[in-house]
Amino acid sequence: MEADLGNKTIGLKRDADLTKRDNWDEYLDWLTDMTIKFGKTFYKRVKSLDLTKRVVLPNTLELN
Repeated sequence: MEADLGNKTIGLKRDADLTKRDNWDEYLDWLTDMTIKFGKTFYKRVKSLDLTKRVVLPNTLELN
């Protein structure tokens, strides 16, 4: 996992060839494992967020 604390962005990536269906179980196992680890790591922090605050998006963000 990578963390860019300035932007509060977390990136998670893995090489995968989705055309090879024989590897899908391996990819799903990895995704499941990472999701569980993410939840264990960030659960308390996310739970403590004040989600009643309004978030103003930067002008450079385009929503289509």
